[in-house]
Amino acid sequence: MKQICLAILLAFAPLFLLAQNDGEVSKNFKKNTRELRTMCQLDEHTWLTQTILTDNNFEVDAINDQMEVVWTAQLEGHPHFVGKLKNKVIVIASTEYSVMASYNSTYKAYLLNKESGETVAEKVVSDRQDVLSLPYFSTSADGSYFKMLVRYNGMERRARMAIAPVALFTIKKTTQNYMSAKELDLIELNENLDVTSTIKPPVTDGVLYSVKFNEKGAMFLLWHTAKSIRYEKYDPGKSTPIVVEQPIELEIPVDLETDKFFTCIPKSNPDVLFSSIMVKEKHGDLNLMVTKVDFKTQTQQTVSDAFSSDRVNQIEKNAPVLGKKLGKPDIGNHNELQLRGIRESGGKVVTEIYGDRTYVGTGINSGVSKTTQKSVVFNVFSDDLKPLSVAVFPNDNANWHTPEPGFTIRENVLYVVATGPSSNKPIYGEYDLNEGQWNRTELLGKKPLNSDDVAQGDNIMWFADGFIIPYADYNTILMGRNSINYHLQHITMGN
Repeated sequence: MKQICLAILLAFAPLFLLAQNDGEVSKNFKKNTRELRTMCQLDEHTWLTQTILTDNNFEVDAINDQMEVVWTAQLEGHPHFVGKLKNKVIVIASTEYSVMASYNSTYKAYLLNKESGETVAEKVVSDRQDVLSLPYFSTSADGSYFKMLVRYNGMERRARMAIAPVALFTIKKTTQNYMSAKELDLIELNENLDVTSTIKPPVTDGVLYSVKFNEKGAMFLLWHTAKSIRYEKYDPGKSTPIVVEQPIELEIPVDLETDKFFTCIPKSNPDVLFSSIMVKEKHGDLNLMVTKVDFKTQTQQTVSDAFSSDRVNQIEKNAPVLGKKLGKPDIGNHNELQLRGIRESGGKVVTEIYGDRTYVGTGINSGVSKTTQKSVVFNVFSDDLKPLSVAVFPNDNANWHTPEPGFTIRENVLYVVATGPSSNKPIYGEYDLNEGQWNRTELLGKKPLNSDDVAQGDNIMWFADGFIIPYADYNTILMGRNSINYHLQHITMGN
């Protein structure tokens, strides 16, 4: 009998690994800053981050897997991109920024020595400072090339203020103009920051929602037009795209939140683009749509999953309770769910969904808003879009500042870091994509950090044997500007 009980306990052991793991902490990694973002992995032991200090000053740091700062580069401008180019680090920044007028369209490139952070070269690579634009950048993992696409919307860059009652009309008109695309510039730089080519792709009559580059330097565009979703692929050096069109009418609110569609390109097939969007049907339910576009065969296929109230209740009912301290899964109101991302790895496609709910304080907290988030839902598909499983992971927060969960996929294991209910402590989980089950969940400790220091899951630095979590310690918010101290915590996987 004892052997049977022991076997049962061992079978369910992965779901109850909630012994607190207090990793090593580096306090005050950055003090009195505006924002810190994790940018890219420089090598297997080092990540690059950017920290905005003031409107026109920022730092780039190389941090190793022991939380040691290898080097710091202090630069001028408003940063947009940090990545690799050949055997160096490339940084792109606007030369000027202001709260009322945003950043200008004079883009300056810095080239840094990857060993020391020393500036090797700097050069203005695009100069149209009096118009508004939105830049997109290449994501080559090995740094073999660098490309940037600049979308110009025809609006002048100037301070914009509106006075009621025309404020709402002015904001709506400005938003519609901002989301439009009047002109596109595709710029390629070499390792000396010289512009080696400039291509002007034709502009489609619609909203440009996604820009991606594959490892070979091909560019993928996703447009939402009046009657279709239009997918375009520009092979390197080509000014005419391969087009796959998906006839479909979607009612998508036009706003400044450009992340309506999420896309990814599998490393194993550079001719394929996966896209996803969550839309509200006429009957009111939300519907997740995932599309696979094959530019080699010029075909597309789509699957959908309706997130009705009954569907969400069923997902919650079927989800295992991962530990007593974490409580039951709580996805929240199905009408508040939002798509947050899509990834592909090892023949699996994973979408990330969770909802926000904003409360406005009363009494002494009058005028203060609080955003809470609910459990994260991961839909898992095969690379031919066959539904495989649905995983739910706890996520909640008791503070006025709510973090984003973070995840990565390696060797068919989904690694997740979210925030625990009420405790504000991070939760770590490992989900086996092949077996469709959680193999491990663990509540992470925060000593000696404060209870209101917020883990930044979407800025985690992932390594082969662990990860580093940045924590935001908010000081004040004045005129839309944060003053934040950042701390780091190192967690070793397997502890």
